[in-house]
Amino acid sequence: MTEVKSPYNFVPAPTESEVYKPEWANQVSHDIPFSDGESGEITLKITAETPIFIRNGHAKDIEENEFSHIGEGVNKRYFIPATSIKGMIRNVLEIMSFSRMKQVDEKPFFGLRDMNNIEYKSETNQSQLKSGWLKKEGSQWFMYPVNHVRVSMNGIEGKCKLLNGQLQSASDTIQKYNLLGNNKDKEVTLSLVKELVKVIKGKNGKPDKQIPYGNLYEFDSSGTFIGNIVLFGNIDNKHYDFVFAKETTTKYPVDTALIEKMDKLDDALWNYHKPSNRIPVFFKLEGNKVKHFGFSKLYRLNNGHSIGDLEPVHSYKSSKKDELDLAQLIFGIVDEKSDSLKGRVFISHAFRSDNLVAQNTEERVLSSPKPSYYPFYLKQEDDKPYNTYLNNKSVLSGFKRYPVHINQKPYVNEDDTNENISSKFNPLPASTSFNCKIRFHNLRKVELGALLSAITFHNTPNLFHSLGAAKPYGFGKVKIDILKGVEHTRYMAQFENKMNEVLKKEWIQTPQISELFSMAKTPVSQAVNASLNYPQLELPNVQARDANEFVNYKKANPKLFLRPYSTINGNFNSVSLLNDEILKIINKEKLEKIQEERRKEKEKKEAEEQRIKEIQALEDYVKEVLENSDFEVAIDCYEKLYKMNIVGFDLNAKLQDVEFKKTKHLSKMEELRRLEEVLPSDNIELITQFLKDYPLSPKKQELEMKLSKLKASSGISERLRTLTNWDNFKKEALRWTKKVKESGEFAKFEAEFQDVVEKIVRVQFESDRTKRIWITGTFESNHEWKRATEWLEKEKAQQLYKQLIG
Repeated sequence: MTEVKSPYNFVPAPTESEVYKPEWANQVSHDIPFSDGESGEITLKITAETPIFIRNGHAKDIEENEFSHIGEGVNKRYFIPATSIKGMIRNVLEIMSFSRMKQVDEKPFFGLRDMNNIEYKSETNQSQLKSGWLKKEGSQWFMYPVNHVRVSMNGIEGKCKLLNGQLQSASDTIQKYNLLGNNKDKEVTLSLVKELVKVIKGKNGKPDKQIPYGNLYEFDSSGTFIGNIVLFGNIDNKHYDFVFAKETTTKYPVDTALIEKMDKLDDALWNYHKPSNRIPVFFKLEGNKVKHFGFSKLYRLNNGHSIGDLEPVHSYKSSKKDELDLAQLIFGIVDEKSDSLKGRVFISHAFRSDNLVAQNTEERVLSSPKPSYYPFYLKQEDDKPYNTYLNNKSVLSGFKRYPVHINQKPYVNEDDTNENISSKFNPLPASTSFNCKIRFHNLRKVELGALLSAITFHNTPNLFHSLGAAKPYGFGKVKIDILKGVEHTRYMAQFENKMNEVLKKEWIQTPQISELFSMAKTPVSQAVNASLNYPQLELPNVQARDANEFVNYKKANPKLFLRPYSTINGNFNSVSLLNDEILKIINKEKLEKIQEERRKEKEKKEAEEQRIKEIQALEDYVKEVLENSDFEVAIDCYEKLYKMNIVGFDLNAKLQDVEFKKTKHLSKMEELRRLEEVLPSDNIELITQFLKDYPLSPKKQELEMKLSKLKASSGISERLRTLTNWDNFKKEALRWTKKVKESGEFAKFEAEFQDVVEKIVRVQFESDRTKRIWITGTFESNHEWKRATEWLEKEKAQQLYKQLIG
């Protein structure tokens, strides 16, 4: 089997359903320790097995980058920044703990343009592509389909008064447009010259058939084709550009997503045309909608998917805010969209522990590989077409890792252009060692085990981390030893046991661990070590069409793609830490934990039962004090019940109920007081008012009988008692007083009559219209008060005046 070359490979990443989400995520705190939480410190020794280089963050402006350091001269101290160590350990821990692959940029979009890809050839079938003007109208984009014709570049040069060959020698399309000047916006007229055909030769080398591919036009003021010159990039043997006709009324809607993806492609020609709002493109229709569009007839498709659209990253969007993975719990998260969580692991810088100095200057191309190369970055299968970013069912290859090398590779300038993009750096030599400390706070046993497993590759010897720059060339292969700290085997076994439970299979045998360990293992042969190189863009001494290894891989039959590293470097025979002794300890701790949880559950249940009893007793007491009308005590009881956190308890409603009962009680007390006053009284007005205020009084019948008898024996008519108009009352009162005085019985009814007078005077003050008559002038000068004084005792009339007027 022919294998591809690549200095990197991938470890499968879990989908959201496979991610391990610890059940204690919402209990993490820096202030409240776990019952099994542990805090402490670990001392690490990091030894470089190959030369190592960590960029000096403060010296990016100098040509030769020095190793990260503080001080200068004799005081210079080299160190590995804490962030580099943290990133290295976290990446391994994410893989080992089946945490999310979140340290990726989800936004990049990679438009497919690959002449060797069957799917691309189908999508850009020339017979299906149309030409058109893309325009924005309001917030919506539309495509206006138009015809286009070919015109020779020499013809354009002649029309625009350019030198012969000037367009052909332009570096890019934008430079070609700049050469046109104002001519690019002017309409031109053309006429047909001839039909263009492509001659296909047979096996004997002689012409076999001809395929038409368009018509050639020339500039002609009397021609019938009118349009604008449209230029595209220069390729070998290109002789033609285009003229697009003017728009008609026909138009098709263009999805905004296609526009956004063009923006992400950051195409220079797109950015050049966009401000004009009249963009010449080729496009493909699907029904009555534009499927994709671009520049030239072999454009980069803009209807594919970004990294964030593909699994497993896409599945992470369904995760809930509080469902953190183990790596997030240990190292913390900083997220503007959700609550941040402070990490519980703190790593120091690792300072060099020996006196070795930086070695000679090295030179390498340190640029990062592009995820657009789908044979590597997307999972592929034999006997099936390539998965590309066009397919929404494509799956990302996973966590990218750089396998360790036997040693660093010498610099080979395979391409003269590398001199422009290569970097120089001063690495520290192999055998350089560094020391650092890791402090951890309130980690559970499983969490501490995960951290230790990530540092030591689960206590597996002869496995190495990759650290720093130039990893693709074998630099930065490091060994890590724990010099001082915790007895780590038991904690790692706890972690392994937990992962077995979560995955329901042997964690140590999963593809994730197999690939991780295989890449941390020194290559088993020089052949494997040699494969850890970038494919070459231009192989020496090879014809140009076969010189690009990236292209060759995609043209190969059977197809070539990046296979799991374990198929190349062999599976690593990982050893489980779960021996009988460890399992016995774990099971004992589990039993103790279960017993402790049961004890706590029992205590919790008993406490809840006691709480319920206290609540019931307090509620019974409230009923009792309310029956005794002790409202202040009832309020105090309700406030105590509120503090007991009873589900559905509404303190405001309870207090309103107390206030209602209190008001009702006071009203009843007032009724009893007035009843005591009314029962012995023979005052008809007093009894009448009581019955009006308390129509449901239990003494109602008794009082009504008494009132009836009093009225029967009274000399005051019912009409006089019920009058409310003062003028009518005065007339009726004059007649009545005259009558009873003549009979000599006035004294008998005088007190009762004065009550009637007082009542009607009060009635006058209930209306603003009648009240106005009574408040003019003074008591002595007001005519109505004078009349009232004739029937009321003067002292009583003055007292009433003060009450009503003040």
